[in-house]
Amino acid sequence: MVGCSQCNSSSVCLSCLSGFYKTSTNICSKCNDTMCIYCSNSSFCYSCLSGYYPDNFGVCTACNFISSGCILCNTTKCLQCTSGYYLNSTNQCSKCLVTGCEVCEGLTSACVTCSSLYFLNAAKSCVSCGLSL
Repeated sequence: MVGCSQCNSSSVCLSCLSGFYKTSTNICSKCNDTMCIYCSNSSFCYSCLSGYYPDNFGVCTACNFISSGCILCNTTKCLQCTSGYYLNSTNQCSKCLVTGCEVCEGLTSACVTCSSLYFLNAAKSCVSCGLSL
């Protein structure tokens, strides 16, 4: 059976794969929203892929609608930012100001982790290794 992850016969599905939901006839049908992980019916999603959140209507909406650089959010705020961004005091993503920094500590301009081909010095700045790919 398509979309079924566990069954007890050739026609009865007990649980469905992500992106599918179990119907009243115990078969799995695909969620309409391609960004949906779990839906309760074809059009109402309650869990979305990373970078998306389910809005009040069960539609997966991109987190970057809330804040550029946001990869994990809920309906009102960003919870996690992508590399090169930090979560500021208003729950928005702001770009790291340190050149070559992948993870920074916000407004302090201190870097925690540098991008490849950079190293972190004692001043928490990223210094180029002088190498190229």
